[in-house]
Amino acid sequence: MDLCCGYGAFGVYAASVADCDVWLSDDDCLATACAKRSLRASGVVGTVVTADCVEDSAIPRSVDRILCNPPTHAGTGVLSELFAGARAVLAPNGRLTVVHHRELDLREHLTGFDGTEINHTGSDHVVLNATL
Repeated sequence: MDLCCGYGAFGVYAASVADCDVWLSDDDCLATACAKRSLRASGVVGTVVTADCVEDSAIPRSVDRILCNPPTHAGTGVLSELFAGARAVLAPNGRLTVVHHRELDLREHLTGFDGTEINHTGSDHVVLNATL
């Protein structure tokens, strides 16, 4: 699942390299319209849903992997809700991969996960994994 998919970069990539069902979700209609076009233009298959976090009934209740570039500008309340929703739909042993600006500390939002580890640190961004 590409959560907060925007135009769908993570979801398109996942659909092109993995043999799995791919879901893309964003609460913005323009973003999901762009994500649908990105899938078509890339020739890959995925399901796009316009939903607030994971609140749409069309979204699977159990996913193995979530990729997310969260809307960190939206504030801590949105981030708390977002990561709680991610925990709710991750399967046991599932993994959330998040990319965010390196100056931002997401630890308080990831306390509900069993473990977190930094996968990569770049000059501006960090990629981390959180597991259940």
